[in-house]
Amino acid sequence: MKESPVFTAICEVIEETSSLNRIAARGTVRLVMKEVGLEVHDVTSREMLALLDERMPRALRACGVENVDRVIERARGAVKEAGTEREPDSAERFFDAIAGRTR
Repeated sequence: MKESPVFTAICEVIEETSSLNRIAARGTVRLVMKEVGLEVHDVTSREMLALLDERMPRALRACGVENVDRVIERARGAVKEAGTEREPDSAERFFDAIAGRTR
């Protein structure tokens, strides 16, 4: 399954700026995303930024990561750079059309 660019970006930053290896970085992000019901294939920048603010600092500290604030700051920059927003699915487009809204 294809991964969202923001998922890939945050994992790469965590791997590069912490003591976590690739598997640990990706696993940590996946677990935190799973806790809040997000999927790696369609997570958006907005969702990931909220996750970085609300959940990731605690998860990274639990993994023994030092300089968590620096890691989060760099990850936020990477997410903003990767910036993706999910395309509305067909049901959303259908109901938007009924309501006369356009996206």
